[in-house]
Amino acid sequence: MEFNQIKSFEEACAALNISNALPDFSEAPDAMQAHLKAAYKLPIIIAAINNGWMPNWKNTDERKWMPWFYMNDENAEGGFSFAASSSTAPLPSSVPAFAS
Repeated sequence: MEFNQIKSFEEACAALNISNALPDFSEAPDAMQAHLKAAYKLPIIIAAINNGWMPNWKNTDERKWMPWFYMNDENAEGGFSFAASSSTAPLPSSVPAFAS
């Protein structure tokens, strides 16, 4: 299946030949369940779009495309905006947000 043919989680699961059954999120607070379901589905959709390839974030020789965003302060217009993208090795583990 071509990446542009994948329009849903179910189609992504079919492309990867995996079950589309979701884990049980009922123990999570109600306000978090939709977020947890979406967070579960997203890597599966990404893997299907990338024909099963998933980045190895521990391999610094493997190039990865990462988007960069800007967040303007509350007085600026525009708020959250896409800035650029670049192909680079992952940030070192010394950066707290990327530490494993």
